[in-house]
Amino acid sequence: MELQRVLPEIVVGDITLIVDVAFADVRHKEFRACRASFNEMEREGNGYAVYIEPELQGLSVTPHPYYSKHIIGQMVDLDPEGICIKYGLEKDSLPKDDNDLRCDPRLIEERLQGILPKIDIAGRKYHIDIRVGELRDSTEPHSRIQLKALEINDAGNYIFLYDHERHNVIHADLDNIEKEPENTVLVELPHDLWLDPIGAARKEGTYELSLLGSFPLQHDLKARIYPLAETDVPIYIAKNLERKNKDFEDDDPRSERLRKKGRRI
Repeated sequence: MELQRVLPEIVVGDITLIVDVAFADVRHKEFRACRASFNEMEREGNGYAVYIEPELQGLSVTPHPYYSKHIIGQMVDLDPEGICIKYGLEKDSLPKDDNDLRCDPRLIEERLQGILPKIDIAGRKYHIDIRVGELRDSTEPHSRIQLKALEINDAGNYIFLYDHERHNVIHADLDNIEKEPENTVLVELPHDLWLDPIGAARKEGTYELSLLGSFPLQHDLKARIYPLAETDVPIYIAKNLERKNKDFEDDDPRSERLRKKGRRI
C-alpha cells in the first residue's frame, strides 16, 4: 500500500487541525469526527471564521457563547500543493483567492462524454458510478463495492474496513472481534457530492453542472485511509477479550471459591 501525502497542520486555539483541501475541510488531529467544512465557514477578511472551545476540544462553523472565534487562512494558502493536485494546476497559475478556483473544464468535458470519475482506495483505482450506487474495481470490474451497504459517519461520509492486499471490504462483527484482521485499514469515502457532483446532480434531477462551484470534479481523488490503531477497533477488541476472560472465570467452578476466599480476607 503506497504512502499517503502528509497533510499540513495548523494550531488554532490550542487545537491541532489537519487541513484536507481535497474534501475542503479541517479536522481535529486526535478526534476525526470533530471537523469543519470550508463550504460552511463564513468568509472573513482574507480567511474563514471558525469557533473553538478549548476545554472540550469543540469545533464549530457557527458562533456559540462558549466558543472563541478564530480566523484561518484560505485553502490556497494553507495547502497550495494540495490545491494544485485537486484542480490540476501548476503552482504559477494558482489563484490568490479560493473564490477564483474553478473546476478543470477537461474533467467536465470527459464526464459529460460519459467517462466515469475514479477514486484511489489504498492504491487501487475504482470507477465511481453514482447512478447505480457502486464503485467498480478498474483492474477487476467484477469486484464492486456497494455504497448502500456501507456505514455513514457523522460527516455524511462512507466508512468501512478494507483489506488492502485482497482489495475487498471486510465485514467485521465489532461486538465479537478479538484480534485485528490482517492487512486491514479503515477507509473513509467522501459523500456522493464529492465522489461525482455531476452524477449526483443528475440523480437529484437538478442542472448537472450546478454543484461544481462547491464540489468540483478533481484530479487524483483519493479516499482517506486510517490504520486500525487510529480507530475504535482496538477498543472493541480489548472490551471483547475482557468480557471473554470474565465469562471464562465465571464458568470456572474454582472462581466462586476464589471469590469467597477473597471476601473472607
